[in-house]
Amino acid sequence: MKKEYMPTDNAKNGDVPVGMGKFDGVKKVFAERLKLLRQEKGIGQIGLAKELDVGKSVISLWERGECEPTLSKLAAIADYFGVTMDFLAGLEN
Repeated sequence: MKKEYMPTDNAKNGDVPVGMGKFDGVKKVFAERLKLLRQEKGIGQIGLAKELDVGKSVISLWERGECEPTLSKLAAIADYFGVTMDFLAGLEN
C-alpha cells in the first residue's frame, strides 16, 4: 500500500501537516464570539449586516464558520462591538 504524502511545516509545527497548526480553531472561536456579541448587543443579523455594509447571508456564513471576514471587515466588527481583533480571533479573553 502506497503511503500518502502530507506536506509539513517543520519550522512551526514539528510533523503537523500544513494547515493543522495552532490557529485551526480561530474560525470557530470567531464564529462563536461574533454571534454572542451580536446577541448581547440585541442586534439581528440584518441589522449588523447594515452596520457593516455586507449582506445578511455574509453574517450568517461568518457565524456558522463557513467563511471569514476580510481584515478591514474584522477591524470594523471589532470597532462596532468595542473589542479587539485579537479577542475576536480567540487570541485573548
